[in-house]
Formats: sequence, structure tokens, C-alpha cells
Amino acid sequence: MNRNASLRCRGRVSTTARLASLLLASCSAFPAFAQDAAPAPQDASANEIIVTGVLSRTAKRDAAVAISTIDSDTVQRSAPVSAADLLKNVPGVYVNSSIGEARNIVYARGLSVGTQSATSGYYFVALLDDGLPVIGIQGSGFQPDSFYRQDLTLKRVEALRGGSATVTGPNAPGGLFNYISKNALTDHDGGVASIRLGLEGKSQPYQRADAYYGTEFGESGVYGSIGGFYRRSFGARPTAYPFNRGGQIKASLGWNYGSGSLVLYGKYLDDHNGSYDSERIPSIGFDDPQIAPGLSRYDNYTLGRKSAFTIPGSGVVDSQRFDPDNLDHTVARSVGLKWEHDVDDTLQISNHFRFNDNRLKLNQNGVGTFGLDNQNLWNNLGFSAAGLSRVPGTITVTGSNGQLLAQVASAASGYTVLTNNLPNQQVLTNGVISGTGTSTDFDEQSFIDQLTISKRIGRLTVTAGGYLSRSKFVRELLPPGGYIAPIESDMEAAQVTFTDAATGNVYQMTNSAGFGSIGSAPVRNTVKNRSTSLFGGLNWKATDRLTLDAGIRYERFGYRGTNLLASANPQARDRTYGGVDGDPLTIYDNLVGVLDREVPFDKKLSFVNYTAAANYRFSDSFSAYVRYARGKKNGDGLWGGYDTVFKAQNQPITPPLITQYEAGFSYVSPRVRLTLTPFLTLLDKVNVVGQGTDLDGTTYVTTPAFNKTRVYGVEIEGDIRVTQQLRLTAAVTLQKGKALEWYNWNMGQTGRADDQLEAYPDSKLENLAKVQGRIGLEYATGPFTALVNFTYLGSRPSSFTGLTTFPTQTQTDLSLSYDVTPDFRLGFNVSNVFNDIGIFSIQNPNLPVSGLTQTQIISMYPNATTGILTTQPRSFFLTGTANF
Repeated sequence: MNRNASLRCRGRVSTTARLASLLLASCSAFPAFAQDAAPAPQDASANEIIVTGVLSRTAKRDAAVAISTIDSDTVQRSAPVSAADLLKNVPGVYVNSSIGEARNIVYARGLSVGTQSATSGYYFVALLDDGLPVIGIQGSGFQPDSFYRQDLTLKRVEALRGGSATVTGPNAPGGLFNYISKNALTDHDGGVASIRLGLEGKSQPYQRADAYYGTEFGESGVYGSIGGFYRRSFGARPTAYPFNRGGQIKASLGWNYGSGSLVLYGKYLDDHNGSYDSERIPSIGFDDPQIAPGLSRYDNYTLGRKSAFTIPGSGVVDSQRFDPDNLDHTVARSVGLKWEHDVDDTLQISNHFRFNDNRLKLNQNGVGTFGLDNQNLWNNLGFSAAGLSRVPGTITVTGSNGQLLAQVASAASGYTVLTNNLPNQQVLTNGVISGTGTSTDFDEQSFIDQLTISKRIGRLTVTAGGYLSRSKFVRELLPPGGYIAPIESDMEAAQVTFTDAATGNVYQMTNSAGFGSIGSAPVRNTVKNRSTSLFGGLNWKATDRLTLDAGIRYERFGYRGTNLLASANPQARDRTYGGVDGDPLTIYDNLVGVLDREVPFDKKLSFVNYTAAANYRFSDSFSAYVRYARGKKNGDGLWGGYDTVFKAQNQPITPPLITQYEAGFSYVSPRVRLTLTPFLTLLDKVNVVGQGTDLDGTTYVTTPAFNKTRVYGVEIEGDIRVTQQLRLTAAVTLQKGKALEWYNWNMGQTGRADDQLEAYPDSKLENLAKVQGRIGLEYATGPFTALVNFTYLGSRPSSFTGLTTFPTQTQTDLSLSYDVTPDFRLGFNVSNVFNDIGIFSIQNPNLPVSGLTQTQIISMYPNATTGILTTQPRSFFLTGTANF
């Protein structure tokens, strides 16, 4: 079968037929098990207590919030790719976990502006670890998903969308996703351990061990717990080294002293993770792009060990080791203390603080396809910066094992291919892979603290508190440079030389690892971030059926620091200059950056968010609520854009404004739990500023314009007990959105005269599907349980222009479990049963011409070579879990 067959035939089997066949197969495979009643459905869930989206502990049925909960049993029975993967069980939430175990993209209710990259995947929402943010600062590729891993220490997830998040969470008006851990006080009656073995992608091995144990020390009222995981896997595409390797350990001590409790806890995470975000699979076309002929979704474009080398430092950043084998290396250390105290039956005090020490080293390589006649290909290796662009001569490309891959003639008129021994030329004529390495060190130390005081006065509960976050952050970017490689799996960077026709000199453009233009533009960001909040709220049980609540939050932010920016060494154009090694013939190290400018900044911002709601319980089975919320969002990582003193001093800070309306209708009975949540989200004040150069050479910024979007829809969450054995669950979102106002500055030539503010009225919202969701069908009899989850993501625009769309994608997951004994369970999971291919993002073609609009590119090059990020391929897992 053609390698793309699974992609092209995805529409041949109806989704209904797939679901039905899986269900019948799983039910008929075990006819001998007793027809015992399955556990009761979620009819008791309405009485559970939630701590997310509310200012004090509240029964879920009395909370006027859109919140979903995921328990540990659901987590253990599934095989999530990452912690973000669990949120696919929540309506209204978009999850792109195709990137890998970390750096994923999550947003809620269509708030997709600014969230389409792994560098900013949690922009309007917050990832919370036991109620506090995982990190104290975000921006420039430093995001919370890199520092959280789910394992057997996870007790539950509370996922809040919109509404009350404006008041109950820090700087996250779009939603709060709270991963709540087991600890010594809540879980101290023994332990649980699991071993998971699997095959991912093209049969790459997966091994993982998890454990958790909690106990009381004698009868002292003091408890302890310890848990964690270790995992080693080779990922969805075959690599020469494990694509994910590492683990974490978590421990806690708890003391219940009668009127209150203390929990001291700590975490140590040391993990290496690959990322597919920048390693797109070469594809053809824009609408419904196909993997390029001769290639496969299993092809690996991660550089091998031969590409490791030390990047020389400069006056901006010290030297760094670039090593693809180390992948993205995360080390996180944290210690925290939670205190809860009941002064009396009406007054409660709680305080929770945590110290974080988070470090991340990125070792990545971006991938794109270029033709050998494309000038940008050679500029990526430093030809232009070194003054060798279109200089008459010959470029020779040699493979890592010494074979001649190509020769190209360079002339003032352009580039002509003389010899081509490259593979996979059906993908792109005279095509190669060209990439840019990433070597970045992040270092963050933060202190986060939240104090809450709650007082009940008759039917009225008054809550007040404060939030404090202090962070020290350093980002050091030292580019390894550019490289070229054949279009093939398990590629290695090639060696490139240039022979000057006039002098006969042979210049080595790449180092022994295959990289040119190394260390040419280092950047160092040093930031001190300060965030302070005061919040308060009222909850009034006006009658036995009517509850009113309101909340307000004052947010104040401040960040100051310095950006050190370098540019390529201007001496690189001097043919007598020898660079770092002193040899004029080795061009690759002649561009090592020199300090160009120092940009200090000191910014402050404050605003007020507020919300109000009414909840009415018509009966024990039916309740409804309405909520209004209005809040702003402080832009993450704005300091990263201050590349000139003028911009740091003059670029306005305008926080986006989010206005939200929502209603909730909930019905609960012994067999049915159904929640409908209509919502309307308005996003305004999305700042659009252009920067240009005036006729006198000075820098200026334009008058700001503001983008505005609207999304409305309904979230549907259901849990229906069809029979004693059969259960149906659903988390579905129906929505529609558009950009009410959308602008872009076209700065034209030097000077202000031709600056144009381009308007795109009624534009489509990027990556917003009208229909998305997950439907699950579970069959349980005796010790056996079978679960089929069907995930659907409708077609959606790939950009705000709406010129191209991502096709509808589906995925079916199967989970089988058998309780061998009351304390031992065997589980078998198949992720992506039908090996469907879904597309999450597309990379524009690298064309030999520039200055074209998106419309022109698509019309002139409809079958251009692009690059796509796809869903993870089929994988199998076998898990043994024991309680003790």
C-alpha cells in the first residue's frame, strides 16, 4: 500500500461504523464474564467539592462555573501523550499535543490569538499545580507545559473555562487547569505501582514505571508520601537515541493538628524530551496537504549525534554545548507549604506558597525544504553576512560520509545546479532540507504565595485574599547556525565549501558538525518580574434555591531588566579576518556575534477584573446559572520584543480585554448527567503596532490599532448510563467565531509616507473548528471494562485570512482493562486505532522569490512544498497496576 494511503482513505470508513465495530468487537470478545452492575455513573459528582474557579471550597452543584473534573481512575485507564492530552476530555478546550510530551498548545473558547506556537501555548489560560502556577513567568519559549508531568501522584484534574477565572486565577482570564496531587494527608492508606510497556509509531519501544505510597507514622497524626515515575521511549518516529527519557520524584509530609493541617511537599523533575513542532514533515499543497511522495509520517528529521558541538561565546552569552541527543532538557526543583486552619466554624484561613527553581535547555533544529538555486538557502549558512553571496565560484555539498551530494555554480545572476546526487528529488526539484539550530538556556527562580481568608455570616460568605509572585529570569540564546541535509529520514548535516573563482581559495562554510554562521546573533534577557493581586468575593445564599456571587481582583505587574543583543561580526566580510580560530578560510566561525546594543526596560501595569453570577436550583435534579465576567490579560514576555531603546521607551502596553457571558444548565439523575453551557467571548484591544525607520534614520512606531474577535457557542458535557453495563460520555463544543476587526501594518519603504494600515474585516479565526469534541462508549461487566473514545476536530482556517483550511480530523482510542484480583489490574491501550493523520499546523514554502502575499503564494504555487505537523501515529501499551 502507498505510504499515504492511510491519509487519503480516512474518509472511506464512516466514523459511526468505526465506533460500532470497535464496540461490538470489545463486547463480544469476553462473553463469559458475569453481568455484574458497573460502578454507578457520575450521579454523585454534583456533590463533589471543587477548589478551582471558586474563592473557597464549594460543592460543584452550587458553583456557578463551567468546570469539568477528571479523576485518577480515568487517567490510569488511558494512555495520554502528555498532561495536556487529558484536557481532550473537557468541552470548550482545544489541545494540540502532537508536539510531544511537553511544549503543547492549549486554549479555551476560541481564545486562539497568540497561542499557535509551542513558545506561547498557554497564553490566555493557566496550568496550575495544586492551585499555584507551575512557573512564575512566561514568554519567549518558556511556558508551563515544559515543567509539569502527570504520573500516579495525580489525584484529579479540575478544568475551568472562562468566567470566574478572571478573579480566581492569576492573569488567566481564559481558563484554569488545576492538576491536583495526592499528598500525605489525602492519600496515606498504602500505595499503587504500575509498569507500562508499549510500541509507538513504527514499533519504537516505550517503557515506564510509576509509583505512589502514603502512610501514617505510627499514630502521631503525621503522614508521609512519596511517588514519581521514570520513562524511556523512542517516540513516534525512529531516532538514534531515546526521544523521551527521564522522570520525577515527589514527596510530602502532612500534619493534621485538629483545627487545621500543614502539608510540606517537594518535587524534583529531570527529563529530556524531543519536540516535533519545528520538525515538520515535507508535504505538498495548502488545502488538505499530503505528505510528499516517497516520504512517510514515520520519517525522522531530528539531527543525530554527529551534529553536537560547542558554540563559541561572545560578549553577550558564554559558550554553549549544542547536542541534539540532549533534546529539550528540563530540570525543575520546587518546595512548598500548604496551611489550612479553621479558627471556628465560620472562619477559615489558608496559605499556600512555593519556591521554584526551573531550568530548561533547548537543543532543537528547525526544518524546511529549499531548492539549491534559492539564495536564502545559502544565506542561512552565512554567505551573505560573510560577503560571499553571488560571488562567482563553486559551492560543493558533501555528505557526512564523504560522498558528493551536489555542486552549484554561484554567479552575480544567481545559482545554477551543476551536479545533483541528492535523494528524494520528487519532493522538490534540486531540493534539500535546510534548518536552523536552537540552543537556549532558561533559568528561573520564583516565589509564589497565595493567602485566603473566608468568613461565613449567616447565609453570606465573604472571602478576601492576596497573591504574590516574584521571579528572576534569564534567557540566553546562542544560535548554532544553519545547516543543510538531504531530504531523508535519519538525516545528517552536510559539509559545504565554496571555491572562489577569482582567487582559487576554498572556504569552509560549515564546521565539522555541518553548521555555518554559528553564534551569529546571541541574545541575553535578564528580567525581574513582580506580580501582586488582591481579590475578594461575596457568596450569598439568598434562598434555599438561589445563590448569588460576585468577585473582584486587582492585578499589578512590574518587570524590569536588560536585553543584550548582538549582531554578526562585521569583520566577517574581510577576507583576511580569521574569526574565532584565526583561520581566514574557515568562514563558519567568522560571524560569531558581537554586542550591538543594550536595551534596559522598566514597565508597570495594573488593572481590575470582576465577575458576577446567579445560580438557581429548580430541583435536586435541575439547576441553572448565568455569569458575566470582564478581565484583562497582561501580555507574557513583552520584554522579549524590546530590541531597541526607542521601542522599550515608547511602545505602549495595552492589555487585551476579555468580556465573557455564559449560562449553565445542569440535569442530574441516577442514570443521566447533562450540562449545557452557552457562552459568548469577546476579545478586544489586541494591540497592533508597526515599527519603521524615518527619512532621517530615526526609529518610530505607528499609532496603535486594535484587533477584536468574537466567539459564541455551546459546550455539551454528558454522562449517560444506557444499561447496567453500558455508559456513554460526551464532551462536545459547537462554536462559531470571527474577527470583528483585524488589522496589519504594512510599513513599506523608508519613511512614513507609504505606511498602510491594512484592514481585514470579518476575517476568520485561526484554528477555530465549528465542531470539536470527544465521545466515549464504555462497557463494563464483572472485572472487565472496555472503553472506546472517539475524538473529532472539524475543519478550520489555518490563518486569519481563511485562504486555506485544515481538514477535519478524527482519532479513535481503545482501552481494555481486566481486574485480575481486587489489587491487580491489567490494561491494554491502543491510541489512534485507525492510524488517522490529522494536521495541526502548516509551514509556508520557502520560495526563491520574496515579497509575495499569502494570496499570491497560494495562487502562483498551489502545489508548493510545504511542511506539516501531524497527529501522533498508532501506538500500543500494556500496563500492569498493583495496589498495596
